[in-house]
Amino acid sequence: MPNRPLGDLPLVVIGAFGYRPDAADRADWRARQTALAALSTKGRLVVLEQQKHFVPLLEPNIVVDAIREVIEAARASSTTLGVP
Repeated sequence: MPNRPLGDLPLVVIGAFGYRPDAADRADWRARQTALAALSTKGRLVVLEQQKHFVPLLEPNIVVDAIREVIEAARASSTTLGVP
């Protein structure tokens, strides 16, 4: 995990929690994923409670939505800065 803030870089972290073996492990994993998303002021965590693994294969719509969100946010930031 990066050890420095990412500023306002658009960021979506997708966390699959279904394969965590117990409540303590899920809480630890959630805390680490939340910390990762918090590295950016524009970061957010998408929580998949039941999904175990292979999110891009089994939930491609969630991945596509996250990619679109990041692209749109990046484009909006670049136009604010005067970049075409």
